[in-house]
Amino acid sequence: MRRFLLDSSVTLGSQILRLVFGLVTSIIIARILGPEGRGVYALCILLPFIIVTFANLGIVPATAYLLASRRFSPRLVLGGNIILSAGFSLVGMAAGYLVVLQFRSLFFPSVSEEYLFLSLLLIPAHIFFRHIQAVSLGLQNFRYFNLSAVVSAFLFLGFTGIALIFFRMDIWGALTANLLAWLISSILIFRWTGRLTGGMSLRRNGPYMRSALRYGIQVHLGNLFIFLSYRVDLLLINWYLDPAAVGYYAIGVVLVEQLWLVSSAVSLVLFPRLAASADVKKKNAFTPVIARAVFLITLAAALILFGVSNLLVTILYSDQYLPAVRPIQLLLPGIIALSVYRVIANDIAARGQPLINTCTALVALVVNIVLNLIWIPLYGISGAALASTISYGSTLIIGLMLYRRISGNPWTVMLIPRREDWSRYRSALIHLGRYLPPGKKDYPDLD
Repeated sequence: MRRFLLDSSVTLGSQILRLVFGLVTSIIIARILGPEGRGVYALCILLPFIIVTFANLGIVPATAYLLASRRFSPRLVLGGNIILSAGFSLVGMAAGYLVVLQFRSLFFPSVSEEYLFLSLLLIPAHIFFRHIQAVSLGLQNFRYFNLSAVVSAFLFLGFTGIALIFFRMDIWGALTANLLAWLISSILIFRWTGRLTGGMSLRRNGPYMRSALRYGIQVHLGNLFIFLSYRVDLLLINWYLDPAAVGYYAIGVVLVEQLWLVSSAVSLVLFPRLAASADVKKKNAFTPVIARAVFLITLAAALILFGVSNLLVTILYSDQYLPAVRPIQLLLPGIIALSVYRVIANDIAARGQPLINTCTALVALVVNIVLNLIWIPLYGISGAALASTISYGSTLIIGLMLYRRISGNPWTVMLIPRREDWSRYRSALIHLGRYLPPGKKDYPDLD
């Protein structure tokens, strides 16, 4: 538990730094481009990230799972991921050009073709970065994993400031800054990961790549459904309303998704840690403690954000973005629900059963799309926010039911705090970053 707390805290710290850099970047883009330009930019970067999500076939979690369970050597995994990233990039770029040439008027009617073509260059940079970064995650080296993420956010901020403030560029500048940040970050993470693995092997990668694809495809469909649940509302808002509405909603999403910092940091550390452990009893005791802590922290943060959302939007983005406030408030319950579900989903995936998460994500996606189709025409972007919250809540309910069958833990143990939790939290704060006194283990431990 000590090591878990330390790694989670370091990862959370890096997430906070990324939040600060990303928030400043978002403010610069929103203030200089305005609501409509911000909406167009959001739609431009949506295309490559949808394609990346479709194209990567779950190699990132598969890499972490196979390395954590010590099934293949790091050099072999690094070489295999480079080969896979090259193949996925070619397929993704080809698919992107086809979408722009044949379906732009249908899916992106208000976005210039030139902007979309430029955004497609993000596909290979993003795939390569994620595939290489996953190696450090699987090796549980959170130093390089977190450093690369912080550097990419910092570079994006720097390049955005140069392009939009100093050179007075528009959407071209924002897209170019994004691309340069990913390219440089990809080079750096490749060099750092090479140090961890002692080089790479581009031969005899077949067994690893087959295993990675076998596990990854099971995870991939679930990740795809989850991603679409996160972003399908942007496409439907643009379809029913206009780019300005997308801009307002995108700002709301940017703010509320920062509440996922804790669950994201914890999940990143939890997944390889659980995958490396063969003790089922310890897993069953460990995960509920983490889920309850994530629930309480996210709930507290959501209550604060609800109260200050109006003021926060005005200060950060100006009063022209005040239409984003109501969607922010409506999204908060869903954000809390999905934070807890992330912990559950990582536990299930670490047990080698990712298909369960895929089925859950499919149900959530269907609920999200149906409700968006009904509520956006009636209630605008507030309807989209409410649809997402209902979708995320259904995800948690289904996840709790399935997790109970797998682990035997009732749903209450995942959400309702226990008396001993407060002493655990206090002890965690006191002993964070250093060893507990001998014989004083008051947590379930995987070590």
